[in-house]
Amino acid sequence: MDKKLRVILTLVIGGGMIFGLWFFAKTISSLTGYSIGADRFDNFAKCLTEKGVVLYTSDVGCESCIQQKAIFKSSYQYLTVVDCGEESEKCAQQDIKYGPVWIIDGKDGEDDKKYYGLLGVPRLAEITGCEV
Repeated sequence: MDKKLRVILTLVIGGGMIFGLWFFAKTISSLTGYSIGADRFDNFAKCLTEKGVVLYTSDVGCESCIQQKAIFKSSYQYLTVVDCGEESEKCAQQDIKYGPVWIIDGKDGEDDKKYYGLLGVPRLAEITGCEV
């Protein structure tokens, strides 16, 4: 076999293997709900929302709020978020003067719980029972 044909076959086989791995990973992800990459917190953020967790925040003058948003990256869209800059009356009702503040919905008649400041994913998982 000449060198040119070998190079072409190598590229075709290599490309096929890469496509196969990508297809396999996407299939497993859709079956299990586990995802790899930038959207790895999607299911976690959705779980927080399903459990009634609300993040009170502001993009203006709140560095911790901006950092909290950055932790979730594209998964931030799945969180229930109240922006105190735009919805100040909701924040006033909850007596929130600064953020970020996570409010965890109380169960069985318990009061809601407030967690002030920047919370990491492991801590949120611990207090909510949502899996990462």
